[in-house]
Amino acid sequence: MRIAEFLREDDLLVFNTSRTLPASLRGCGAQGGPCLEVRLAEHLPDDSWLALLLCQKDDPFSCGLRNGMEISFGDGLSGLVQDRDTRIPRLWRLRFSKSGAEFVDSIYRLGRPIWYEYVSAPWNLDYYQTVYAQEPGSVEMPSAGRAFTWRLLFDLRRRGVKTAYVLLHAGLSS
Repeated sequence: MRIAEFLREDDLLVFNTSRTLPASLRGCGAQGGPCLEVRLAEHLPDDSWLALLLCQKDDPFSCGLRNGMEISFGDGLSGLVQDRDTRIPRLWRLRFSKSGAEFVDSIYRLGRPIWYEYVSAPWNLDYYQTVYAQEPGSVEMPSAGRAFTWRLLFDLRRRGVKTAYVLLHAGLSS
């Protein structure tokens, strides 16, 4: 079935304009510490980030993670591991050596989209974006709108279907 068959003139579709970030970073602890995958989860108001830290060995959660551990990602970007999140103990708070546009620029150079094992091969970052995505901020794809193409949107508009846009950054799902 096609969505256009269910929509009528004056119906309203609301789209999320958030763009997906390359929110998976690989780094190693300073002084020969463990190598990790850091999956950004949430940007906090104090400019730190909540992140899932996955060790690059058999048990992904037991590599000696501790408050004060420094992780180097290369290209001048490092992160200082702070405390565990009180709400979700699998997440840690990190403070990065860069912030704002400089941080975003670094993760676009060093990061990659979060890749889950049920996907047969990693996707290019562009594949995670909707056609109307604008502002980077989602750590995972806001996937509800992926099926919409420009052609479909123009067809719906010609039929009188209205559209509205919101910005809601998608967080880490696991």
